[in-house]
Amino acid sequence: MNIETHKVKCTWLGGMTHGWGCGYIGVPKDHPWWGLDYGDVPASVHGGLTFGRHKHPEADEGTPTDLWWYGFDTAHYGDTPETCPESYVDSEIESLKQQALAAANFGASAPIAETNNNK
Repeated sequence: MNIETHKVKCTWLGGMTHGWGCGYIGVPKDHPWWGLDYGDVPASVHGGLTFGRHKHPEADEGTPTDLWWYGFDTAHYGDTPETCPESYVDSEIESLKQQALAAANFGASAPIAETNNNK
């Protein structure tokens, strides 16, 4: 199963301390997470999922894709460039991707991978 990944450097929170940016995965229509509200996705990622919709995170409003995108950010209390650098975002994206692949293989209730949400 093809799970796409994407990341965006956070540049829109001027004056606020935050980590490097946001991470996303896109799941295809035959994935058990397709169409779920991000709050209903059984995944563990930094700060929890904060994004879920049927278009690419950087797409214009109303631009659907053939993937359902889920994502997280590093703009939570305590997130800084030192605690959440780009390499940390990359590792969290990979963790989320692996959880999505497990769900595709074992159903939506696949075991959730551990992540360091307090980082």
